[in-house]
Amino acid sequence: MDLEIAVRLTPPLAELTIRGDLDLSTAERVGCAVDQAISSNCSLVTVDLHDVTFIDCSGIRALVEAHQRLNDVGSHLLVIGLSPRVSRMMKLTATDSFLGVAELVPQ
Repeated sequence: MDLEIAVRLTPPLAELTIRGDLDLSTAERVGCAVDQAISSNCSLVTVDLHDVTFIDCSGIRALVEAHQRLNDVGSHLLVIGLSPRVSRMMKLTATDSFLGVAELVPQ
């Protein structure tokens, strides 16, 4: 399955909704979406992974890199809506606690 990233920018919030397979062939697109959020001066970027059907180590790495890049500019990343497969992979790699994962978007 291909990857779709919907980007909604309403500074100071950027909402990224990812659908499909987040893997080696698609992971760099997460960085492009994060660039849009940084360019728009968003201080909080949420990444909704509810509809991610597959994630590999490249997808995890893209999220970790997004987290680091946002921290470098004083912004924050919050991962929300994990599918069971994504949740399992993030727990196995301990990135669920590193990145900050929530069930709901803060209001």
